[in-house]
Amino acid sequence: MKKTISMVMALLMLTALLCSCGSGVKNEGLTVDDFADSSETQQGWISVLDSNVVVNPAEYQGNDSANGNRMALNLGLLDESKNVTTALDDVIFLLEDNAANGVGGEVIFTTNENVDNIKSILRYGTKVTLNYEDGIFTATQTGAASNTIKLSKRLSVDFNKDIVAILNVSNYTPGTTFVKDDAETDPSWGFSASMQVVDADNKKENISILAKANAEKAEKLVAYISDVVETQTTKDLATSKGNLDATITIYGNDTYITVDDFQIVLIDKGFKYAESEAKTTWYPYAIVSELEYPNGTKATTTDYFADYTTVARKIEFGSEGLFTLAGKVEGVLTYDIANNVMVVDGEGYTYAIAPKKKQDVKFYNSEADMLADKNGTTEPTESTKYWTVSLGKIEIGSEVFVAASVVADSEGVSVEQLIDRVKVATEAGKAPDRLEYTKSWWDNYIHVFELPDDLILNVPKK
Repeated sequence: MKKTISMVMALLMLTALLCSCGSGVKNEGLTVDDFADSSETQQGWISVLDSNVVVNPAEYQGNDSANGNRMALNLGLLDESKNVTTALDDVIFLLEDNAANGVGGEVIFTTNENVDNIKSILRYGTKVTLNYEDGIFTATQTGAASNTIKLSKRLSVDFNKDIVAILNVSNYTPGTTFVKDDAETDPSWGFSASMQVVDADNKKENISILAKANAEKAEKLVAYISDVVETQTTKDLATSKGNLDATITIYGNDTYITVDDFQIVLIDKGFKYAESEAKTTWYPYAIVSELEYPNGTKATTTDYFADYTTVARKIEFGSEGLFTLAGKVEGVLTYDIANNVMVVDGEGYTYAIAPKKKQDVKFYNSEADMLADKNGTTEPTESTKYWTVSLGKIEIGSEVFVAASVVADSEGVSVEQLIDRVKVATEAGKAPDRLEYTKSWWDNYIHVFELPDDLILNVPKK
């Protein structure tokens, strides 16, 4: 049974009741955090006064959403009687890339095989002492100069698949940091790669140094070669199949390291949902969800109202990996590239989405095509049913703000107004402040009004 106090605080529709005098007691010391509810009986939906938009319309109607395995933002429109007239599921959701963290796939190169051949292509600086046996090499280096280990290999690859480089480490200097900074500044180990793509016509194209891999846990460093290939090669390069001349550089500074294996892996392109449902916590001002995906990518989302028609989402990343933002289209989608806003014209409603990032935007005609990353287009059509926007390699502690705004056609809100609302909700540098303001507004609301005795019983005790 849903908590009476939750319904009161969520909608602000019982203001008269909350302002009642006499038997009421003051909420001194209470904040929105005191109303946090992670139980199975949590309310699960939020709205605000004078709004006809509700987050999670299924929960609002007493049911459960069926898409908790993708951290979906579901929105509903209410009529004057507060009944749901339109339910829009999967307006925004999160997918994990198949290549995230280099899990699975086909290993096309490994230092654990053909040890004699690997020895012949290993090169290392004068400050490096290296021992390589049974596919495992242990190295120590004592200076910032001439302290790298290099390995060059020509590989035949299928560029229709994601190419991932993985360095598995089992032992390293205590206090070692795995960072993007130069190895000359701190004790650190990492690796980078320079590539040359050679297509079937023997046309060659160089790729600049791959960003040095970094990880919170140094046991596994992952670099996504395909991301560099796709962004730094010209359009006319035949990148279906060809050779990849890979030069891998392992660097360090006054440290030792044991590398159990270095691999290059081919992984089928595409995306996946999680294998479990998100864990959610209800607050008067927001719904917070947490979810871990199959390859270990973790995220936390906070959904809250930025204005009466706009719901913003803060996405925080708790582990490294690859995430892609996606959405289901309920109507005809147009993409305003200049504003980086998607607008969907539906039957009796219109909604706009600000995905914030604009790299590798694709549109698909079916869920199956989206998940397999097949038949995607760079521009939407009347048949578009899904869209995706790559968030790229995720760094621990980073965050992204996105937003969606939906109105009924009868409200007379223009497309330009919707675009402005989602842009304001995700404005760089100001979105975090808007979230904090929303939370503090609710804290003040709780402090101002009094709760009747029969409701205060449901409020957690200090």
